[in-house]
Amino acid sequence: MDSSYIEMFDDDDLKKLQNALGAPPKTFFEVNRTKADDPNELYLAVAKKMAKMWPVAVRDTHEKMVPYSELMS
Repeated sequence: MDSSYIEMFDDDDLKKLQNALGAPPKTFFEVNRTKADDPNELYLAVAKKMAKMWPVAVRDTHEKMVPYSELMS
């Protein structure tokens, strides 16, 4: 796992990610929105498509967690 991303999270954050995924995270990636008014629906639509292939969870910059189970619904 890329240690540069894991260092961004404390133990509590990692536990929340593990609960949201149902297993410990194996990798992280970051999506940067280009404008403050970019719609959340866009990145959630991408995450839902990804969730059909891999277990994923979304944690946004406001620390809102969208668990894998919610992305699959």
